[in-house]
Amino acid sequence: MDTILFVVVGLIVGFAASRAVSWQRNNAGWSMLVGILGAFGGALLGRAMGYSTGEPATFVASVLGAVAIVTAYLALANRRTA
Repeated sequence: MDTILFVVVGLIVGFAASRAVSWQRNNAGWSMLVGILGAFGGALLGRAMGYSTGEPATFVASVLGAVAIVTAYLALANRRTA
């Protein structure tokens, strides 16, 4: 169940970040994939800090991880095209 939650969080964060950066460009698919990876990375970080999977701190860590990874990806992608 938690895996589904992390996938959904990653999809939402990735889509929102891609639209916040550039509405016309069609990079939402990659941003959503990177958001999923960031959500899993954040959840792993939360678990490494001693929180169990069902705790709110792990959910917050997955959201922050997804936001951080998607932001970094979009910054690099925009730098390459500019």
